[in-house]
Amino acid sequence: MTLERQMTRLIFKASLALGIGILTLASASMAVAQAPNQTGGAAMTPQQAAARQQALAQQRSQPQQLTPQQEAYLRQQQLAQQQAAQQRAAAAAASTAQAPFPPLDANAQARLDQILAKWEEQTKGTKTLECTFQRWHFDLLATPPGVYADKSIGDIKYSAPDKGLFKVNTKLFFTGMEGGKPQYAPQPGMEGEWYVCTGKEVLEYDRSIKQCTIQELPKEMQGVQIFNSPLPFVFNLDAEQMKQKFWIREVESKEPGMLMLEVWPKTAEDRAQYKVVQIGLGSDFVIKGLVMYAPNFHPKNAPTWDQYQFDDVKRNSFAAGIQQFWNFFIPEKLPAGWNVQRGNLLMPPQPQMANGNQAAPPRR
Repeated sequence: MTLERQMTRLIFKASLALGIGILTLASASMAVAQAPNQTGGAAMTPQQAAARQQALAQQRSQPQQLTPQQEAYLRQQQLAQQQAAQQRAAAAAASTAQAPFPPLDANAQARLDQILAKWEEQTKGTKTLECTFQRWHFDLLATPPGVYADKSIGDIKYSAPDKGLFKVNTKLFFTGMEGGKPQYAPQPGMEGEWYVCTGKEVLEYDRSIKQCTIQELPKEMQGVQIFNSPLPFVFNLDAEQMKQKFWIREVESKEPGMLMLEVWPKTAEDRAQYKVVQIGLGSDFVIKGLVMYAPNFHPKNAPTWDQYQFDDVKRNSFAAGIQQFWNFFIPEKLPAGWNVQRGNLLMPPQPQMANGNQAAPPRR
């Protein structure tokens, strides 16, 4: 059944439930108005009639108490409307995107297919993965040329197919120049991201306000890879899926022995996160790093990007024991003073593919 048909059924059921409730209230009001008074059937005095009308008006002005079934229908209706709005927004954004470069010639496409196949083979069968990462955030409008705005150091852990952790442990911010050298220091309340997926819930720890937001995953999203960038480029790679979701080409690498791929998103969901990604692969087809350009990146007006470096990458390593590894995906006991917010994670809209030319970012 299509989402549109599901929405129609939900709206119909909700409207029907509310309609029955309103009709019931109206019928009860009419019965009261037509019933004889308690004096034995005599007509009401004008004062009694006015009091009766006032009582009925107050009754109608009070909010109607819905049954649990009616409340459930309303919640489903609201979710369906939100999903439909997301789909409309995604479709509108997709219609404006264009292919960033001309189609590859036969030789270039054959080489790209070979690279993607070897990359997929290298990552295939990943059951667990752990690594450290460094991330440099550049904003050339906020810092001197060649100086990064902040640097994060953290951990990535993954257990197939739906458990993961992304945590920034240290974050330093540019504070100015001293003796011709950039200075960096931490900032209170700016500790960086911390996400955990247990397979059934996604937990976001916001250390700046001491709040943990827990979103329950719909059953449709449990047991599947749910993480967005940059994690799909680090975990199991599906070459065909990559070609469906992205425009990809090989570009010149400035590092000897390293392959460089340029990846442009086709879906509105991915384009909302980044404009283009440049991925560096070693000769063994292990990812060494990537550069993610902001969705609104422009070399002059918005020169903003993130550069990742992955270190100490371990795949399917059980040296510490699988149970100990899984403990990383068990929600931590919150310190005193933290708040918890709960909700449901909405299903993402269906990917809207785009086609057609965008300006390329500078090569790095």
